[in-house]
Amino acid sequence: MRHNFTLILLVTLAVWRQPVQAQQLCNFGVRAAGIANTSVTLPDVWALGNSTAGIARLEHPTAGVYAENRFGEAAFTTVALKFVYPTQNYGTYGLSLSRFGDALFSQQHAGLGVAPKLGQFSLGAKADVWQVSVQEYGSQKAVALSAGVQGEVIPDLYFGAFAFNLNQAQLASFEDESRFVSPLQSY
Repeated sequence: MRHNFTLILLVTLAVWRQPVQAQQLCNFGVRAAGIANTSVTLPDVWALGNSTAGIARLEHPTAGVYAENRFGEAAFTTVALKFVYPTQNYGTYGLSLSRFGDALFSQQHAGLGVAPKLGQFSLGAKADVWQVSVQEYGSQKAVALSAGVQGEVIPDLYFGAFAFNLNQAQLASFEDESRFVSPLQSY
């Protein structure tokens, strides 16, 4: 009987699963790439795109520049700039900018984030403005909100979670084709 229940549960979950994706549109940084973008617990400037809570543990102003060209094609070029400024009493603030694509299709983003450190925990919130441009179709903009948390469970063992596009921003209303992916990551 127990095996039947387990089988029914697995089949039910497989049929009624919600679409969930474990990545988002702007994972950057070589350290994150080196661990397959399982980066929600990392405290660096790239946490501004991976989990905003990670910038709270930075102690000095930090900037990062990123450039990637996949397959040697200009159409698959990504560039990004991140800047983080920690304050003594009001948390850490961050600015992120990125661009992907060429004249036929491009995707730009600008984001502002804040992350206070609360004892052994860090909270982060970010607002991103995304613009997608397609030649001959024009461009659309949308604002996506995200939030993250990090905590040191025991010394040198961290927990992190990050949710992107909490407000379910859409670029178009036609059959949800242009809805941003809404991942929930935790490691």
